[in-house]
Amino acid sequence: KAAGSLTLGGKGSAAEAVLFSPDGQSLVTGSMDGFIEAWDVETQQLRQDLQHQASGELLMQDGAVQCCTFSKDSDHLATGSQSGQIKIWKLSSGLCLRKFPQAHPLAVTSVSFARDATQVLSTSFDQTARIHGLKSGKTLKEFRGHTSFVNCGLYA
Repeated sequence: KAAGSLTLGGKGSAAEAVLFSPDGQSLVTGSMDGFIEAWDVETQQLRQDLQHQASGELLMQDGAVQCCTFSKDSDHLATGSQSGQIKIWKLSSGLCLRKFPQAHPLAVTSVSFARDATQVLSTSFDQTARIHGLKSGKTLKEFRGHTSFVNCGLYA
């Protein structure tokens, strides 16, 4: 038996990635049309305390959003797209803090913040996992040798 349900009234495009924030206050959806929306779990409405959403401006990824993850403090969000791009957002302001335009040549399948939020691990349909430095804006390491898609990677 389900404990409850949350009905979201988004822009009409299918959600590809859905994630609760670590503080449990938000549910973020990333959709096929590239929009990223933060929902209030209690009201089931777009979070109006986020000025960018209250004014009708949504976060936007270039291409379909395939994956997303929060930093431990729930304020930073990493998103990965079908086009291989990664963006790092400050959710409270709606600002894109870092963009990795070609993090991978194929779709990004997962993103994960390091505990100290200085790096992001990504995986892809290109059969690799990569670590990206948020300060440098560069790929720091690449892990090759997989014989198929790498669907998930996680800092533990």
